[in-house]
Amino acid sequence: MTRVWSTLALLCGAAIFVMFGAVGPSQAAPSPTASLPGLALKAYEASVGDPLVVDKLTVFPIYAKPNPEFEDAISLEHALAHNKAKVREVGEREGGDTVGALVIENKGKVPIFVLAGTVVKGGKQDRQIGQDFVIAAHETVDVEAFCVEQGRWDQSRKGKNTGGKFSASGMLAPRKVRKAAQHDADQSKVWDEVAKTNKKAKKRSGSGTLMATLDADDVKSERRKLSASAAKALGAAPSQKQVLGVAYAIDGQVRGARWFASRQLWEQHRDKLLETAALEALLAETKDKPKKVAAKQVRDFVDGVGRSAVHSKKKRAKAVNTNLYKKSAKAGASEARVVKKKKKADGTVEELLSAPISVDITDLE
Repeated sequence: MTRVWSTLALLCGAAIFVMFGAVGPSQAAPSPTASLPGLALKAYEASVGDPLVVDKLTVFPIYAKPNPEFEDAISLEHALAHNKAKVREVGEREGGDTVGALVIENKGKVPIFVLAGTVVKGGKQDRQIGQDFVIAAHETVDVEAFCVEQGRWDQSRKGKNTGGKFSASGMLAPRKVRKAAQHDADQSKVWDEVAKTNKKAKKRSGSGTLMATLDADDVKSERRKLSASAAKALGAAPSQKQVLGVAYAIDGQVRGARWFASRQLWEQHRDKLLETAALEALLAETKDKPKKVAAKQVRDFVDGVGRSAVHSKKKRAKAVNTNLYKKSAKAGASEARVVKKKKKADGTVEELLSAPISVDITDLE
């Protein structure tokens, strides 16, 4: 077992230690964000830095303390690139295909973290992953998926046989496409938002795939140019070792935030997150001069939903993580956590949650 899973037992002891006297009766516990730069996020052990304006996109570094329990987890793209993962249709293994699920096999020795909204292309139709999944080493998991290509259901893609297998697109679905899947679980809405995205980008496809926009050379060139500038700005932010994520705003509105429990996860997902935000900025009807956004707006955006009650929990069979979903009037949050069960002296079982592997917050407007 890797450190991610073998050290979870320490979580129970740590929780008990904090509960029963890590701080003396006359001592005040230090703020968990006291050593982090920027403005503290009160709902999480994280903080937000100053705004960095890059053309139509404004980005903010998110600072957090890494958790060594999760430092070895890797991204799906990294795993695929190193032949440590395989994504395929359910039917290849079970004899019956289904639109709403894909199979991800972890062939490596460390966990794979798959982000909600990850777009994979191939199979019988291009899909987006419905929610965050952590797949343990040498495990094979059926993951929730939504179609982003309405007009195809066969293994022929651009004249080539996919063999039922998928490759990574290197992108997340744009915010509204992802929201329709992750938060609304509505396939019809996903198709509607895909069509709107392609229309905004002035791209067409016979099968109606989202990849008509994501793979278009001109769109790809522009979003990579903008995201590279955003990455350079983030790279110049202070306290780089503590930067574990990013928040972004477009035309005066905070649209999303995502951070991770390890520097490795952040670095492996950074370009994908920034390219997705850049695409949204390019497709938005924004003014030439973007409206200013302050770190306080990000804090209010994050804390507003972070302090909300959990309204649902989602766990897929054999997936390691449980996703806790929260909602405010403006935003939705998903916290990917690991549940550790502990048997108490009276015979009952108590569930303890790890710190988040990742926190994902998106504007629901």
